[in-house]
Amino acid sequence: RGTSWLFATNENGEVLFSGQIRTGGSKIFTDNSQVNLRVGNAGGVDISVNGKDVGSVGADREVVNLTYNAD
Repeated sequence: RGTSWLFATNENGEVLFSGQIRTGGSKIFTDNSQVNLRVGNAGGVDISVNGKDVGSVGADREVVNLTYNAD
């Protein structure tokens, strides 16, 4: 719904992605253990985890930190 920036790492701190996601864009992150996300403009992003829609994770212009485990 809006341009946002994402910083994604795995459990070991290895960077999976760092950059912007433009309106209408998508990214897929995978790891066997966990994925950590720092999301800027959280209101502009919809997230799905393991095929389940989580929806918006925050408000417009809000920065949020999220952790998703493999299970």
